[in-house]
Amino acid sequence: MVTLKTKTQSKKYPRISDTSWKTIKYSDITVFYLHELDGGALDFGEEAFVNTVRELYGSVDNLCEFCCGPGFIGFSLLARGLCKKLSLVDINPDAIACCKKTITENSLKDRVTIHLSDGLSAVGNLEVWDLVISNPPHFDGTRKMYENDIIAIDPDWIIHDKFYRDVPRHLSKKGQVLFLENVTGAPEDMWKRMIEKNGLKFIKTFWEKQPTQKYVKRTFNIISLLSWGSIKRFIATCIKQKNTNFLFRRVYPYYFVQAKK
Repeated sequence: MVTLKTKTQSKKYPRISDTSWKTIKYSDITVFYLHELDGGALDFGEEAFVNTVRELYGSVDNLCEFCCGPGFIGFSLLARGLCKKLSLVDINPDAIACCKKTITENSLKDRVTIHLSDGLSAVGNLEVWDLVISNPPHFDGTRKMYENDIIAIDPDWIIHDKFYRDVPRHLSKKGQVLFLENVTGAPEDMWKRMIEKNGLKFIKTFWEKQPTQKYVKRTFNIISLLSWGSIKRFIATCIKQKNTNFLFRRVYPYYFVQAKK
């Protein structure tokens, strides 16, 4: 089994000074986080999942956020009544420390569990979920790239592959997976092969819905972060998939991948 390592302060919960904490409030839950641990959920991930989960599933009993970071998405779904219990999984002790702080400060110990885990390897088999959501690393890269940027890089797609291999034992009878991916990192058809290879049933991919004014604002934010090589890959992928309407009219690159047991 391939083991990924992270550059973190400690294998245990790191000590973080009170002046480092930032907060955001979702309904009655105040989420504590560190600026460097935001993988995009503050801008697009949280809102995208709230709207999509509400439309597709309504409310579920047990939900897991994989590669959770500070848990922006999971806590926001919990705060809005879209799940009754929440599990949070991440390999980074700093991210787990943020989740632990949020749980303590909001008295959520009875509703939220956390797992410091490389993939799902440290999650006990008794953990069973109706829905697993994630805004995972969106880009392939080398091990060195991963060590320097664990939020963005999934080396050789190891994180995704191990997840799809291990998640079936944690899904309820009608359990599903809903990941947010980026077309500049991977084409839609790649996930179907990976999902089916690991014994799950691929349902579909679909583009995230965003109001026009948010496309304009977020497109500029995204383009400013992309290299020219990433932009060229994005354009080539759209042309290959004959997705020219998306290329010229909807340049927001995020899409959902849906799978089930």
